[in-house]
Amino acid sequence: MLLSWLLRQVLMYGGLAVAALAVASLVHASRLRGELPRAKVMTRKGELRRLLVRWLRPLASVLGIAMFFWAFVHNIEYVIVTDGAEGPTAERRYSYEDNPNVAIAPGTSSPSKAQRHDPVWVVNRSTRTVRVQTVQYGGGLSFGAAPIEIPPSTAAHFRRIDFIGPRDVPPNEVRESHSLGMSFREWLTW
Repeated sequence: MLLSWLLRQVLMYGGLAVAALAVASLVHASRLRGELPRAKVMTRKGELRRLLVRWLRPLASVLGIAMFFWAFVHNIEYVIVTDGAEGPTAERRYSYEDNPNVAIAPGTSSPSKAQRHDPVWVVNRSTRTVRVQTVQYGGGLSFGAAPIEIPPSTAAHFRRIDFIGPRDVPPNEVRESHSLGMSFREWLTW
């Protein structure tokens, strides 16, 4: 299942907020336990309401934690390229699956488990070949790597994708907070 970035954020932080509010409500209710309740004649409707009040807070906390965890594990980013009215279009989605269910692009391989980052998968569902080009800024080393081509109905993984499409051209220079003297950006284009 692929989620949009906004839906993932809403589920993750909304679930955390629901759980936190439910736990705060439980703590508040436990402080009030020492007081005697007002005497009332209970009806079926009142019993149902009392049962809901009693179990809603613990259920909400469990549900909130489950929502957070479910959205948290959907952390593998996919950039899906499809055919649009004016050429290919790309859209970012998130999933828990660490391998797409399409063939790997020629000349690339699946990421190893030893890598310390989650890959960004570029899945080409369009009818055109797309490419990812590494842009180097600064530094004396010039890698001069050829762009990686991704044919239709295949996928390839990258550390990140910074720019998407022929209109989102990488800038001539970038500013970095670290002082290595060189930086790299990945550009998905067609």
